[in-house]
Amino acid sequence: MSSTTAGASFVGRTELLTWLNALCATRLTRVEQLCSGAVACQVLDALFPGRVPMRKVHWAATHEHEFVRNFKLLQQVLAALGVSKVVPVDRLVRGRYQDNLEFLQWLKELYDGHAAAVAGRHYDAMARREKGRGGVEFNRLLGHASKTPKEAVAGTTRCRRTSRLCSGDDAVAVDYAAMLEKKMAGLKIQSETAAAEQEELAGQVQALMQE
Repeated sequence: MSSTTAGASFVGRTELLTWLNALCATRLTRVEQLCSGAVACQVLDALFPGRVPMRKVHWAATHEHEFVRNFKLLQQVLAALGVSKVVPVDRLVRGRYQDNLEFLQWLKELYDGHAAAVAGRHYDAMARREKGRGGVEFNRLLGHASKTPKEAVAGTTRCRRTSRLCSGDDAVAVDYAAMLEKKMAGLKIQSETAAAEQEELAGQVQALMQE
C-alpha cells in the first residue's frame, strides 16, 4: 500500500478540522491539537476496523513521551497495513502548526483513498474511544458522556452539515484542549530558552577564541 500526499496537500485547515471532528466526534479547533497522536490513531481505527488496538491509545496523554507512544502505535499499525509512511514523530509531538497540518492532510488523503471500503458502515467514535486509557474522561470533557448512540450520531451529522461545532465559536475550550494548549506553550518556551542558551554559548566561545 503506497503513501502519497499530492491529493490532500491543498486541503485547508478549516475543511480538515470539520472532516476530522465529524469522523471522530471531537471538537478540535487547531491542527496542533493532533500532537498527542490519539486522534490520528482513531482515524485509522475508523478506516481499518479492528486493526488498531484502541486499548493502547492514551487519551489522557499530557507529556511528550506519552504522545510518542501513541504515534509509535500508529506507526506500527501503518507498517502492519503495508502503508509506506514514515511518521515524523519528533516534530509532531512538539505541536508545531505546519508539521501537524501536513500530517493531517496526509491522513485525509489516506482516508479518502480507502473510504469506499467502509462506506455506509456506522462508526461509533465515542464507544471506540472509551476502550482506550482516559477515553471515558475525554468523552466527558467533550460533553459526550451523557449522549445515547442515537444522539451521538445526530451530533455527528450536524457537524457534517455545519462547522458551528467545529469552528471554535461554540464552547469547545474544554479541559483537554486547554491542556494541549498549555503543553504546546511549554514546548515553545523550552525551544526559545534552548535557542537563547545556544546563542549565549556561541558568544562565549567566540569571545574565548578572540582572547
